[in-house]
Amino acid sequence: MARRKAKSGEQPVENQSELTEAQAEHGSNGNGPEPEMLDLNAMLAEISGRLIAAGSTSLPHRQSEVQQPIERKQSVVFILNNQHYAFEISRIREVLRLPEITRVPGLPDWLLGVMNVHGEIVSVVDLAYFLGIKAQATSYVTTVLVAQTGDQQIGLSVDDVEQIHTFPVDLIGEPLWEVEPTIAEYLQGTFERTDHFIHLLDCDQLLHGSQMQQFT
Repeated sequence: MARRKAKSGEQPVENQSELTEAQAEHGSNGNGPEPEMLDLNAMLAEISGRLIAAGSTSLPHRQSEVQQPIERKQSVVFILNNQHYAFEISRIREVLRLPEITRVPGLPDWLLGVMNVHGEIVSVVDLAYFLGIKAQATSYVTTVLVAQTGDQQIGLSVDDVEQIHTFPVDLIGEPLWEVEPTIAEYLQGTFERTDHFIHLLDCDQLLHGSQMQQFT
């Protein structure tokens, strides 16, 4: 094949490879440079850096970095003889202050009597005395937790209700000291909160226990 004659001022192209190199250097069609290719990874890194600087969360790069949700429990924390206890909130129907209780003769001392809750007659138990935390039953009821599990509903007299508390399930552990046998039967575990421990009680076990079932 005949070589193309070089115009005045041009250098002759010796072979096709030289032509290809020249085109790559100045653009594929020889008319100018091709548009610059965007570096996607560099762009994402820059955006992520800007978000971090603005106080936002950086973009996730890998699925493995996504944290699994933490299982939590919501509980009603209450006081018995200056100690903290709790029931799962799903077992507490309501909290009553200074309820009117009718005494019933011939019942165990821990069973304080009955009260009317929205037209239903509900037994009231002195929880601290029932669990052996106090040596004698209370004579003045200030706060009652109306607990329910299934069709069983019982009022539980406590010293006070502190608050509703949410905590991770993995914080529940065995108590660090020996507990009374009357409490151990109903104890799900304990968890620490700031400057004290909270004992989580099993409301189902408590309300369905033989003693409760016999008198309530």
